[in-house]
Amino acid sequence: MAESAYVIARDNQILFHTSNLDLESLDLSKICGAEVYKIEEIGDTQYFISHGQIAKYGWSYYCFV
Repeated sequence: MAESAYVIARDNQILFHTSNLDLESLDLSKICGAEVYKIEEIGDTQYFISHGQIAKYGWSYYCFV
């Protein structure tokens, strides 16, 4: 079972990510336009991705479960 992973981004640039996420397989542009959630395969793992905004800083956060 895969662990949850997290990304914080601004303007399609990753500012922070957890080390358990395969960034080489992550195409941030595929998830940035999503509604509130999306299912996406990254590398060999399928994730349920939810996201929101940290408005004070203009950041987006993504939770991969």
